[in-house]
Amino acid sequence: MERLTYFIITRKLFSSPIWREDPHLLKLFLYLVGKARYRKTPKRFLGFEVRRGELVTSLQDIVDANQYSQGRVKHSWTRMRVSRMLHRLENMQQIELLRDTYGTHIKICNYDKYQSIDTYKFNDGVTSSVTSPLRDCYEGVTRVLPYNKDKKVNKGKKSKKVTGHPSGTFFKKSLSEKIKFLKHHSIFEDADLFADDFHKNKKWDEKLICHAFNQLFKKSKNGDDPLRRWEGRQAWAYCEKIIDSESAIKNAQESEKESARHKESVKTSGEILNLANSVTKSIDKELTREQKLDLLHQQAAKLRKDGG
Repeated sequence: MERLTYFIITRKLFSSPIWREDPHLLKLFLYLVGKARYRKTPKRFLGFEVRRGELVTSLQDIVDANQYSQGRVKHSWTRMRVSRMLHRLENMQQIELLRDTYGTHIKICNYDKYQSIDTYKFNDGVTSSVTSPLRDCYEGVTRVLPYNKDKKVNKGKKSKKVTGHPSGTFFKKSLSEKIKFLKHHSIFEDADLFADDFHKNKKWDEKLICHAFNQLFKKSKNGDDPLRRWEGRQAWAYCEKIIDSESAIKNAQESEKESARHKESVKTSGEILNLANSVTKSIDKELTREQKLDLLHQQAAKLRKDGG
């Protein structure tokens, strides 16, 4: 019977940039993670070695292993496409292409972090699903006694709780401090990626991002209860909703101001036009009187000439 093995996929993948890329890129990344060496001892070859989280392959091997069907037609990547996708993953800091002469040598970034069970446990060895209501929520304010199967050890002892919530100063923190706080408490683990994505795709507005993080924190906080942990794309979508709402309000206010300026401009233009018309009429009247005086002088001169 074939021995079954496994690798871990963190839910953080759902909010990472690669999740929003071409699905073929995600497929290639998962293939590389699954094929990477998982043993701690390196595999040695003549002149080089393959360590944990690395693999040596070729473009053609990747092409052959990732064929797929659509209907009854089989499809496969080209080696050129595989090469482009590998460089794309390297630019996204998901993998590192090691330069040697032994084929395509690939290193998975942060492999040990995400493929270690200890990453998903607390220091006492109890998984986060067991102690998440008790731990890592008040930044050191609540001290919980270590978990112990022997209940006699903790019998009669209560957790020491200090009054006050240190996160009350969250709204006064800088953007970098807010990001660190949200990541530390697993409220929004991709807060830094969200800020970078907003900076790349839209006009940078630090106050707007801080406002979105403030609203997210308010939504996560419920009295003295543990802070809510958002999963997947929920935190990302909520912050986008807040920013879009604020942007819509700001655009509406700008439109109102522009409309008021336009009305004022039209009013001013009308006043200037009326003034110009009145001045023109006045000039016309003055010219008419001058013309009449000229005619009178001409007639008087003609009469004197005839009488003489």
